[in-house]
This record gives sequence, C-alpha cells and structure tokens, in this order.
Amino acid sequence: MNKRILCALTALVLLCMMLPTMASANTGSMYVKTSNGGSVHLRKAPVAPANNVLTEVPYGAVVDILGYETDQKWAHVSYTSNGKTWTGYMMTRYLVVQKPGPNPKDNPTPSTDTPKMPDFKNFKLVTPYEVIVRPSKPNGYVNFRWAPSYDCRVAMRCYAGYSLTVIAQDGTWAQVSDPQTGYVGFMVRSFLTTVSDGTSVGAVILGD
Repeated sequence: MNKRILCALTALVLLCMMLPTMASANTGSMYVKTSNGGSVHLRKAPVAPANNVLTEVPYGAVVDILGYETDQKWAHVSYTSNGKTWTGYMMTRYLVVQKPGPNPKDNPTPSTDTPKMPDFKNFKLVTPYEVIVRPSKPNGYVNFRWAPSYDCRVAMRCYAGYSLTVIAQDGTWAQVSDPQTGYVGFMVRSFLTTVSDGTSVGAVILGD
C-alpha cells in the first residue's frame, strides 16, 4: 500500500479514537446566570419556539453539561430540582463556570466581573503521555479543574508526584485524565513534568 495513504489512514483511525475524549473536555457542571436575574428555558431541542420548553432553570442553579452542539451556542444539560431530573438544551450564553453573585433582582448593583465560557478551540489532540504534578512548592498542590479556566470549579487537589495522562493541550492548559479516579479535566501545563517511572502519590477530591 502507498506509504502516504497508509499514513493518512493511520492518522484518521487515531483521530476517531481520540474524538470521544475531546467531547468530554466540555463536560462538568456550570451555573445559570442572566443579566436581569431571571430564569432560563430548558428546551427539548436546540431551537427556541415557544412550545419547546421543558422547565425553567432559576438564576444561580447548577446544571451538568453533557455536551455541546457543533456551533457551541447550545449545551446539552441535565438539571435536577426537588428530586426530579430534566435533560434538555440551554443556550451557552447563560452558562458560566464561576458561581454568580447575588441575584440582580435582590442586589441592584450589577457585578462587573463576568466570567467567560472556557475556550477549547486551541486545544490539540496529542499522543497520550504520562506526567507527574510539580507544584511550585514541594509540599504544595495543583488544582485539577473541570474546564481550562481559573474561574472553573476545582475537582480535586493533586500533590507533588501525582500521576496523570495528558491527552490534549494548548499553550497554557493540558487536558488530563486521572487513571485512579477516572476523572478527565484540566491542569496548567507549567505544573506538569513528563516521567517514565509512573511514581504516584495522593490527591484530595473536593466535594460540591
């Protein structure tokens, strides 16, 4: 077989194997935030007709992100309230990674701090490689976050020597998987170093 064709097929197979992992990059929990403190429609489908509403999600509520539409304008989410769970679609412009401040309806002074949606567009798939956590202080830790943003909630704290696998990266962040917990999240690349011996210590998993 022509070498050029063989290389192209191999790259295509590797890309198909890695795509589900990149889809998980966008998963986690986010908060509902509106400029006026109002609720947001959770819809049956990623379109906005008036008869397409499953329920209303209030300002500040937490939703679990299941995925995104191709244009990133809609998120597929799960929302639980009073013991009942709905699964539907919500516009991403109303979702933030940092818990919003007081509802504007209760606090007339609007906050000037508006967290942005995490940016995944510059992430590149890489051949998975092993790293260990390297905090700035020997007895310190590095935050393992659900999204590549300092505003994002922290899933756990990883101490010096903790082993992770890098599966994608941009200039600042690495998307990593934790073989011990099964978590997939993000960590600042400057706090990671490549290793070959697999030496690993502990991490502290944080509650919600």
